[in-house]
Amino acid sequence: MLKNKRFYLVIGLFVFLILTVFSIGILSEEKNDTIPPKEEKKNQNPEKDTLQVIDIPDTTSVIDSSETVTNIEEETDNKDESEEIPKEPFTKTTDVTVLLIGDSMGQGVGWILSVYAQQRGYQLINLAAQNSTIIAWGSGTKLADELSYYDPDFLIICLGSNDLFGTDMASYQYLIQNMITQTGDTRFVWIGPPNWKEDYGLTDLLASEVGKGRYFSSKDLYLPRISDGIHPTLEGYRTWTDAFTEWIEKESMHRFPITKLW
Repeated sequence: MLKNKRFYLVIGLFVFLILTVFSIGILSEEKNDTIPPKEEKKNQNPEKDTLQVIDIPDTTSVIDSSETVTNIEEETDNKDESEEIPKEPFTKTTDVTVLLIGDSMGQGVGWILSVYAQQRGYQLINLAAQNSTIIAWGSGTKLADELSYYDPDFLIICLGSNDLFGTDMASYQYLIQNMITQTGDTRFVWIGPPNWKEDYGLTDLLASEVGKGRYFSSKDLYLPRISDGIHPTLEGYRTWTDAFTEWIEKESMHRFPITKLW
């Protein structure tokens, strides 16, 4: 009797397993029938295929813009050939305020310039600071705010050394243009960075955007440097500043007198 019960129990379990497997197979086929293929799902929303991606200049990105650099060099060459520097001699001699903004290179130039300014009775305000960049000054209204606060007669910009090896020239072009716009009617010149290595187009871009009469190129100057191979020595800063002040007084748009008197 016990053996018969065991026999019927085994038969029942076997039949139950067969029915369960059969049911799962049917459910799987029904489920597969309800899921559309990926291609069909994509076609159900054709709007996604028509979306366009618009590139907006990113001031913090690093993009290889070799084509842009080439165009900038061509534009700069054309400007150098045809551009005549308008002369606007600076005639004010008393209560002259000079504002200098820049990076650590600007700090060094500012130390020498402060002596020359003092010889002429000028007030030189040096806002140059370590790690300062074109990105920091060109991203907002910082320059316009400082000009409004100090109301200088003359502005000297010494920026670019900390940006020298950037490659996104489209973004830098926007930042430089923004800074120039913020100068308004203020007379200004821009001292370019003294290259210790070849850059990727920034110095050419600065020359092109700032213009020959307001941009002093420093990239080909020979300057003795300290042990880091980047920052000039004290004698290097004197050489650099003297070259700049001679240029600004004799060749720049504004003919601003700030060379040393003794």
